[in-house]
Amino acid sequence: MVMKTRTHFALITLGFVAVLLAGCHKPDAEKLKSEGPAPAVVSVAPVQRATISNSIAVTGNLDTLSKTILSAKTTGRVIAVNAREGDRVSRGQVLAQLDPTEVQANVNQSLAALQSNEVKVTQAVTQYKQSISNAQIAVNTARSQVEAAQSNLKKVMSGGRPEEKQQAKDQLLQQQANYDNAHSNYQRQLSLFKQGAISKADLDNAETTFKVQSALLDSYKQAVSISQQGGRPEDIASAQETVRQANLALSNAVANQGNVKVNRDAIVVAQAAVAQARAQVAAARQQLSDLTLRSPINGYVTARTLDPGQTASPGTAILTIVDLRSVYYQPTFAESDFRHIRPGQTVAVTVDAYPGRSFVGRVNTVFPTASQTARQFSVRVLVDNPNDDLRPGMFARGSITTQVHRDAVVVPLTALVPRDQTTTATETSYGTATGGVGVASQKVFITTDGKKAISRNVEVGIQTADTAEITSGLSGGEKLIVKGHTTLSDNAPIKIVNAKTGESAE
Repeated sequence: MVMKTRTHFALITLGFVAVLLAGCHKPDAEKLKSEGPAPAVVSVAPVQRATISNSIAVTGNLDTLSKTILSAKTTGRVIAVNAREGDRVSRGQVLAQLDPTEVQANVNQSLAALQSNEVKVTQAVTQYKQSISNAQIAVNTARSQVEAAQSNLKKVMSGGRPEEKQQAKDQLLQQQANYDNAHSNYQRQLSLFKQGAISKADLDNAETTFKVQSALLDSYKQAVSISQQGGRPEDIASAQETVRQANLALSNAVANQGNVKVNRDAIVVAQAAVAQARAQVAAARQQLSDLTLRSPINGYVTARTLDPGQTASPGTAILTIVDLRSVYYQPTFAESDFRHIRPGQTVAVTVDAYPGRSFVGRVNTVFPTASQTARQFSVRVLVDNPNDDLRPGMFARGSITTQVHRDAVVVPLTALVPRDQTTTATETSYGTATGGVGVASQKVFITTDGKKAISRNVEVGIQTADTAEITSGLSGGEKLIVKGHTTLSDNAPIKIVNAKTGESAE
């Protein structure tokens, strides 16, 4: 009975207290209702105009476009290697030498053969010129002999007169001179033939001329005798024979002019031999030059596989050289980014070896096909490497700038609010909620009088890690609410507070 009484009393007491409390707060609630909701505390910042860019992050390895393996072109013993791994070499620098003894002997032999063939050309030209001269002299002489023989025959047949006798003597003297000239020419041709300067045909021609002149000399002697004694049948027959032999000699001289072409062909053959000998000399000299191995590029030696004393075979690598000025970066990227990447775009490249440092590159080639397994595309980026800091094989990270907008309206990324944002969203949860970052249609809050928040629908362009481009809805200079805006509604009262100090901006 006592317990029930105490419980009832406690309930009465609690009810009384509640009534008292309700009575005490009723005036404050009515006061709040009459004044409206409390203003939201916010921070504002002016909308800026700036340059904003979009980029795609990629990764890959460094390599070099210019990589040369220095190897021998012929088999030979290595007698010198003038560089080791890590050495810097210049284009044209002698890096290795093979034994040149045997090849040098081939060069000397080829030069001797060339000189011999050049002498043969000189001899052929001399012989050709001499044969032309001899052939023409022989023809002219033969014609003179024919005329003289015919004149002598006429004289023999008609009988001699005093003036004819004198003429016969004069012709004899002339023939004696022709004979002496033919004899001297024959002796000279015989000497040249023994020296190998003329052909056998030229010697035969000179000998024939000499014999004809000798016969004519005898004929003219007979003519003088006949002119003294008068023509006799046997003298006439002899003069006729002389005419016949003179005509035959003329026919032979004319025919011998055709042999000049043979001598001209000999020049062509000798010149061809000279050309072949020169080609052999050039080939031998090239083989000798190939024994000296020079660097074709500027770069660094990365591998040395042969040492002096070893034998090098054609294609055997001796040194490997890379040009670090031609370093390139070949990352891969997703298929969805293919339409954004094109040659000429700027790439910021970083490597772990140089933390905090960025190297400038440009897209050189976008490979047209993707890998069949990963469905990734590749891009070749040429990287500036003036101090040879970057090395092939390094792992690199890159950022390809795909878009650059200058004088763009930009706002902090956190200032954006999805258009379907609910009142339950908070600043800390923003960015993960559906309809957040990445959606083109967003909204922001601005203020014109510093007392009310005004909702403004905007279209978003390029986005970076902390900034967004506004392509529609803002023009720049507006007072943008950047903090305390996630729970605002249009025309909501606000109180601007300095974001750094927390003090009122009023």
